[in-house]
Amino acid sequence: MFNTIYINILKFYKNEELIYAQLYIRHGARTPNTLFENGEDRLKEKWPGRGEITGVGQRMEYLLGLRNRRRYITDKYKFLSEKYDPHELLIFSSDKNRTILSMASQLQGLYPISSKLGETINQDQIKMALPQINVSCEEIEQEIKNLKDSALPNYMTLIPIHVISSYEKKILNFERSDCSSSVHKLMEKNVKEKQTIIKLTDGFNKKYSTNMNKFFSNSDNYTYDFDLISSICDNAIVDNVEGRKMSEFFGTTKINKEEFLKDCDDICTINCRDELYGDEKNEMILLEASPILRDMISNIKRRINADINNEKIEENVSDYSKPKMVMILGHDDSISSQVLFIIKYFNLSLDIYKLPEFASQMSLEVTRNKENDGNEKLKYSDYQVSYYFDDELYINVTLDIFINTVEKNIWNEKQMDNFCKGSDDDSNDNNNNNKNKESEDNKNVIENNENFKFYLYFIIALGFIIIILCVIIALLIVKLKKKKDNLNEEDIKDKGLLNNDEED
Repeated sequence: MFNTIYINILKFYKNEELIYAQLYIRHGARTPNTLFENGEDRLKEKWPGRGEITGVGQRMEYLLGLRNRRRYITDKYKFLSEKYDPHELLIFSSDKNRTILSMASQLQGLYPISSKLGETINQDQIKMALPQINVSCEEIEQEIKNLKDSALPNYMTLIPIHVISSYEKKILNFERSDCSSSVHKLMEKNVKEKQTIIKLTDGFNKKYSTNMNKFFSNSDNYTYDFDLISSICDNAIVDNVEGRKMSEFFGTTKINKEEFLKDCDDICTINCRDELYGDEKNEMILLEASPILRDMISNIKRRINADINNEKIEENVSDYSKPKMVMILGHDDSISSQVLFIIKYFNLSLDIYKLPEFASQMSLEVTRNKENDGNEKLKYSDYQVSYYFDDELYINVTLDIFINTVEKNIWNEKQMDNFCKGSDDDSNDNNNNNKNKESEDNKNVIENNENFKFYLYFIIALGFIIIILCVIIALLIVKLKKKKDNLNEEDIKDKGLLNNDEED
């Protein structure tokens, strides 16, 4: 608390100017992720759909948008223009309905309607602002009069939301479906081996399983595993946020509601902190935080380099690559990965970790002292990075320290791929070992066959050469023998002639 107060006082006297901001926001309240065919969750509360944002969630995001408007537009920093400027603000969302609608709700607060911030058109434009098909009818003509010079009702501001699909590994969290096998194995290992999880699971069963078995119609000695407990607790937390009484569940089990919800909050916190991220090598932290942080560093560098070079970015109408602020609507696990990365690699205590609840916000702000009027050459160490989880300050360091720490520790794409390729299928270690062994055996068989063929061909060739040599030798022998026979005949003749001469 003292450090936070001290830093804020320091900021006041330093007269800091905001240069870049990046906000990562969790979606607002949603319906449960687990629903059965009749639309009931595990606690028998009815819902229209699974994992969709609710009216409560929309209001959460709208009010957060108003708060961000005060901080970044009207009051504290006056950082963004009063009216939306596409060069200044870049918006991203995952491809889930709840995140897209959460972002749309927040933007209603960031640029409120009925404030004449939206597009207006003149009288000549009003005459032309009709679709090419025939729309003339009394109702539409009345609406045209009601619109006056507003392009949309109540001077509404439209802001593009860039949706990142599940198949892309860019600004949003690394999609687990791309790495499901490795993630699943790591989670299973942690659930079986992590003492925090084992202890919580045993404690939950001792405290609640007997009473819960009456509600779920289970046998008296039935115990709940950690995954099922997490799912039940998710239902309870969601139901409570939506004002559901859960009267059938608590009436049947006679469990104290407040105590149960508190224990569920502990379960869900451990679920994010230890089951997914608490491995010794920090693999899940790095897997999910690295794409976010890598893109964040790239955005920061572009913006700061422009500031160092005194570029007037917003005057270049063709350049949308150096936004002043990036806002991203995502999920709790991505915020958790960032929180835990900051805790781990900036040497903070794990005790400060909090569960990212609905509409939580992770904020990075890069500032510099206004007193530097450009007479001295700016450098990265002149900029300061503040990292907030909701409104709680986690770190406040110079930009060069922040960038060096992040870049030194995050995974590159090759490291991420190597982790995910470690086991591609759920049953894989044995299968892969068998496949590798089979492949090795096949390789040995092929090599042996190749060796056998080589020796066979060599023997055939050698035999063929020997046969040819034998034939040549035989021919030479026959030829020599014939020549010898001819010589003998000539000798006999010569001897015969000599004897005749002697007789004569």
